[in-house]
Parts: sequence; structure tokens; C-alpha cells
Amino acid sequence: RVASRAMVEEAVLDAAAAAVDPDEVLAYTRALIAAKSENPGGTEDRAAAVASDILTGVGAKPEIVRSEAGRPSVVASLGTEKGPSLAWNGHLDVVPAGSLDTWRHDPWAGDIDDDGRLVGRGAADMKTSLAAMVDWINEREPGHIITVEDPIEFVHRPKACMVHQRELGANTRSFT
Repeated sequence: RVASRAMVEEAVLDAAAAAVDPDEVLAYTRALIAAKSENPGGTEDRAAAVASDILTGVGAKPEIVRSEAGRPSVVASLGTEKGPSLAWNGHLDVVPAGSLDTWRHDPWAGDIDDDGRLVGRGAADMKTSLAAMVDWINEREPGHIITVEDPIEFVHRPKACMVHQRELGANTRSFT
């Protein structure tokens, strides 16, 4: 019997949902949402500090590095140096919230609305995804390299990660 596309998609979604702890993902996401990181018009410093604290809490040793423009990026390694590594990447900046009177919920509170959805700046792009990545990684212990914010693109080789210089600048060291 050949599985239909819908059956495969449902199985993938079920496996992804089973691989994380929803309470941890929600707690991480709410902490990230509460850390305002509007771009343009703000900075990602508070969100980078929160991401760094979350990563420290799961056993990583994060480092905050800055681009030539001063924007923070969080880089962390977790797990063993034996065997292949997997690189994870996401961003912390969000579109400005605009006028707060246009929101039914505080955009920085991470409220759950009447339909059971998480509401807040970054809830759909990218803070929930970052929280799920960290939770999934925390449940396993292979080698991982985590980059949060811009470095956006990188080439991964076993035990080495070259961070794209677009945001970090030519003088930034690579992480191995």
C-alpha cells in the first residue's frame, strides 16, 4: 500500500509534535516574545540575552557576537564533538508592532487567545520555531551548532561551521 501525501504529511506533523515538550516550548516562546526585538526601530539585545539564558539552561555555552553594525547574534554548541553535527539557525528580530491600540492582546505578553492560539510579535515567525528547536535539541545529545539571529546562511562541514559574513562582517572569527 502506498501512503498518500496527506498521510505522510500527517505522520510528519505528528512526529514533530511528539518530539517536543509543549510546556517548555510555550515557556521559551513566551520569554522570547516578551523580549522586544523590533527591526527596524529597536534592537535584538534583550532577545539575544533571553536566547542565551535559555541555551545556558539546556547545557549549551552560548556566545553573543556583534555584527559591524552592532546587532547581536547568539552562537552556541551543544552535545559531543564526536560524530557529525547538525547546524540550526533562526532569527530574533520581528516586524514592529505598530500602534498598541490595534492589538486585542499585548504583542509582548505571549497570551493564549480564545481559540487556543499563542498571540504576540514573533509567535508565528520565528520565536516559536526557535523555542521548538532548542527543546528538541535538549531532548537529544548529538552535536549541534546553534546560531540565533543573523548569521543567516552558513556552510556546514563535520565539526566546523562557517558563518556567512553578510551580517557579521569580514573580521568575525569562525566557530568550530
